Amino acid sequence: MAVPQTIPIPGPSPLPVLGNSLDIDISAGLDSLNRLSEKYGPIFQLSFAGESQIVITSQELMDELCDGSRFVKVVTSSLERLRDGVGDALFTAHEGEANWGIAHRILMPIFGTAKIRDMFPQMKDIADQLCLKWARYGSEHSLAATEDFTRLTLDTIALCSMDFRFNSFYRDGSLHPFIISMGGFLKEADKRSTLPNFVNDLRIKSTKNYKHDIATLKKTSQGILDSRRAHPVETDDLLNALLLGKDPVTGQGLNDEAIINNLITFLVAGHETTSGLLSFVLYYLLKHPEEYKRAQNEVDNTIGTNSITIEHLSKLPFITAAVRETLRLMPTAPGFTVAAREDTIIGGKFHVQKGLPLTLILGQIQRDESCWGPDAKEWKPERMLGENFDKIKPNSWKPFGNGTRGCIGRAFAWQETLLVLAMLLKTFDIKLDDPTYELRIKESLTIKPDGFRVRATLRHHINPATLAQNLHSGSNSPAPRSLASEPSMESVRSRAAEAKSAGKSLNIVFGSNGGTCEALAHRLASNASKHKFKVASVGTMDSAVESLSSDQLLIVVTASYDGEPADNARKFVRMLQNSKDSVAGVSYAVFGCGSRDWHQTFHYIPILVDDLLHKAGGTRMIPVAKSDVSTSDAFSDFETWEETQLWPALVSNFVVGASTDSAISDAPGVQVNITHPRQVLLHQNVAEGVVTRSETLTQSGPVKKHLEIRLPPGMTYQTGDYISVLPLNPSKTVQRALACFQLPKDSVLEIESAISTSLPLTIPISASDLLGSYVELTQPATPRDVKNLAALASSEPTQRYLLDLATSLMTPEGRYSRASILDLLEKFGDINLPIGSFLEMLTPLRARTYSISSAPSWNASHATLTISVLNEPARFGHRQFLGVASNYLSEVQEGDVIRVMTRPSNPAFHPPEDPESFPIIMVASGSGLAPFRGFLQERMLQLQAGSKLKPALLFFGCRSAVQDDLYRTELDELEEAGTVKVFRAYSTGSESMHVQERLWKSNALVKELWDDGAKMFVCGRVDMVEGVKGVLGKILAGGREGQESKEMVTKLKSSRFVVEVFS
Repeated sequence: MAVPQTIPIPGPSPLPVLGNSLDIDISAGLDSLNRLSEKYGPIFQLSFAGESQIVITSQELMDELCDGSRFVKVVTSSLERLRDGVGDALFTAHEGEANWGIAHRILMPIFGTAKIRDMFPQMKDIADQLCLKWARYGSEHSLAATEDFTRLTLDTIALCSMDFRFNSFYRDGSLHPFIISMGGFLKEADKRSTLPNFVNDLRIKSTKNYKHDIATLKKTSQGILDSRRAHPVETDDLLNALLLGKDPVTGQGLNDEAIINNLITFLVAGHETTSGLLSFVLYYLLKHPEEYKRAQNEVDNTIGTNSITIEHLSKLPFITAAVRETLRLMPTAPGFTVAAREDTIIGGKFHVQKGLPLTLILGQIQRDESCWGPDAKEWKPERMLGENFDKIKPNSWKPFGNGTRGCIGRAFAWQETLLVLAMLLKTFDIKLDDPTYELRIKESLTIKPDGFRVRATLRHHINPATLAQNLHSGSNSPAPRSLASEPSMESVRSRAAEAKSAGKSLNIVFGSNGGTCEALAHRLASNASKHKFKVASVGTMDSAVESLSSDQLLIVVTASYDGEPADNARKFVRMLQNSKDSVAGVSYAVFGCGSRDWHQTFHYIPILVDDLLHKAGGTRMIPVAKSDVSTSDAFSDFETWEETQLWPALVSNFVVGASTDSAISDAPGVQVNITHPRQVLLHQNVAEGVVTRSETLTQSGPVKKHLEIRLPPGMTYQTGDYISVLPLNPSKTVQRALACFQLPKDSVLEIESAISTSLPLTIPISASDLLGSYVELTQPATPRDVKNLAALASSEPTQRYLLDLATSLMTPEGRYSRASILDLLEKFGDINLPIGSFLEMLTPLRARTYSISSAPSWNASHATLTISVLNEPARFGHRQFLGVASNYLSEVQEGDVIRVMTRPSNPAFHPPEDPESFPIIMVASGSGLAPFRGFLQERMLQLQAGSKLKPALLFFGCRSAVQDDLYRTELDELEEAGTVKVFRAYSTGSESMHVQERLWKSNALVKELWDDGAKMFVCGRVDMVEGVKGVLGKILAGGREGQESKEMVTKLKSSRFVVEVFS
């Protein structure tokens, strides 16, 4: 194919030494760039201080540049100058700098949604101070809104993240020295970035002031640090995380210099952009009186005279849209810069060199008429309301940056902004001090309105003396949700007693390789009795092939594996495909699990099963349900489906006289009697293997283990197959659960149950065995679980927190916290949950599946595993999150008996039976190397037996040669013997790269083998697999990207490109 023709990137000619400095007005840089964009178009090139950079002002180009596989954030220009004051802190670190990764991993849990919600009282404290100040000045006083918002946001970030008070509203009108120095530092850094070094050297006074401002920022931050060390507190705020946190990957913490740098960064970034945002939103509302009134009415209708709470913020859709629209027109962080990972072509015709900065000017891009229409420059919140916002073009609204280097504090800023706007609209009628004022922009590294002043009049005839009381209390406060909206337990039991079943029982079947659909099926079974249904059976889809009956309601819970059924659902699907009228008269419902990451086969099997059941004579009770685990939580989605679709349909059609309302019964379905002899109850559903070797493979960082297992007699496998391990919960996790219920380890429980359960019934079992062997103790709680806990809490604050949490769990951000029922019981001691109810809420402990890292030709009676041990800070609470199976396997010793079962893998994921038939290309990262170790063992034995081998390439990604270069000696020997050619990609160090980048470096060799019929095998996480697929498409497209590369990816045959994805 022809190489695309390129044209030069336009732009003004640079002057010797000065470059394009004279083309930019330092006091109005964005206006200068806007004028240049009007002259030169959506892409143009500038030069400053001898360094070139490209400016981007169109959505189409930004969409391309947001591809993280091709472009990476770079720190340049004014952001580079900020390193004079904050070094390699989060926002100024270069790609690959160690401190960025350490700080990012330590701080990510602090900025999770649940943690931000916990900061609401502190946020409201500072917002109250702003309201009281404005009220006390009176309606005739001119208020400097932007300066007050700056005071507010600085005090808020300091109090919420560091428990430190600047008390900016009590400083007699003056700004804190930190704010003054920060403004000088940002402005001077921006100016110095556009001037040659020799010019900056001549600006002696400016340099002196610049250094003084940096010293003030460091002194203030050092004072906060010293205060915390002198007066330590037990809290999980940002400051304690910086001081005490350890990186879960490297085990390292941050030194004092890095702590100071990040404190300054958060104090600056945590308030500067948000204060500008508040100013711009208020300005636009005041310039649009109808929208101002609409926003105020929304607050009045939602909050009324009550004190504002965290739950109100999610019920302000118009104000949310107004904030989004303001960020579109006035992104307070006005741009970000990326660079190409390799030389590339953008826009189909502009050649861009690797590493050359490309600066995206958001204010222009987000006004692109080709994306937003002819009214793109107008402020119209409606375009950001509900479905309108969901339909905007990809990468057309990016005020918080892009990818992993995007704004870590987005949730913090969003909550603070909505809170302050709601409080101001609730409390005041606000107007412009000068009705003729038109927006003027004040620039540094951020933008704010200049000279923006307002007047504020208290509403509802209140005065400043009574405002403080009204801010914290209100009339007609709603009852706690658990009391106001949930039916009483007595009424539920009464309705259940009156209901009469139509005699239909449930046949619940699942198709599951990983265990999720199986767990969902058992959860459904445990809920059935509450709705007057009996469960005839719970089993695999294949087990139901001969037992489908019109007397039973069929519920199918299944997943899709790259367009194929689960291993235990293949017979069921074939039966439906081959038999007409095979399910005549059977009423059914289907719930599907899937991931949008696999968009070509997304929910293929659930949709197919639903369609085939219908065509085979079945009666569809409700439409097929689809859960997307890439953006949601399957357990929460399943719970919502149960409550809103399945049970209402079943009850209304098959139960006489019953209401569709549902709630957990006061009396747990599981009854527990506690006694104190000992006894061990063993599982019977898997066979016993024996560990013959256990070895740690890594030197530092996350632990990876090698295990060798002697398989049970008669158990076989093929190269590339899986092994499932039934684990035990980590002893630390079990001890947490025992402590919650004040049970000694040797307590013995005897369980009776009137509902379907996977727990051992009527057999005495020790509490530690039960909790360690039968239930998932760290499974994330669903919204229903959390609501049930709220109903059992004795204090209103706990109830409110849990109900807010239940609401947040319906959002992707809320689900990120992954709070378990056990976590919540530990956090709130006033939840009176019986142990029987606790067990009933938990899902059964499921087996975990691993790729076998050996070949049966090496030893048919043994199999080896290569595992990564998950031990990292939990997203909720202060503990470490321990992976169940990986920690179990990390502790087993030689001679230990474990319960295992081998399972076939994807039929295509095996090495060629004839090693002379075609070349193979293997791509792996981390423990994804496991199946390919088996591949190479088999090739080595074939070579020793005299077979000729087609070439084999292995591309392997890990952290470094000294940390986790797994099986290095073994692979070197295999390579020396001619079995494989190994290409390594180390993600740390001076030449850091990812495995897909290493693949591209060898693109000629890959293309040669592909043309010879090679088959590519990939094992790793979804993002790595997608990156490899993109690179292969580029290779097959002759190095071209864009549509041609995507078409090549689409045409890849599953027989030649085979993947195994692990989570």
